[in-house]
Amino acid sequence: MIATAEGLNYSHLAQSLRGYGFTETIDARGRTFDHPSGARIPLPALSDDAPLRLHHLVATRGVVSDYGIAAAYDFDLTLLRLRERSKVHA
Repeated sequence: MIATAEGLNYSHLAQSLRGYGFTETIDARGRTFDHPSGARIPLPALSDDAPLRLHHLVATRGVVSDYGIAAAYDFDLTLLRLRERSKVHA
């Protein structure tokens, strides 16, 4: 299964990354997520509720997978669960 960006936003992505042990730094240029493994994911300054851009999803999935933090499948499942949970609480 591969998650598409449909229905996902940057809040879902940030929650997912924090769940995998990333810390988030926000400055004027955007957000940067750092992991103890050395993985780093820079993202532009976009609001939490902005629709997740597909290229950011694909790049993030690649970093998480390449650094052995989570398999792409597991990362996608995490995002899909967060999306569904946010629909229930909306």
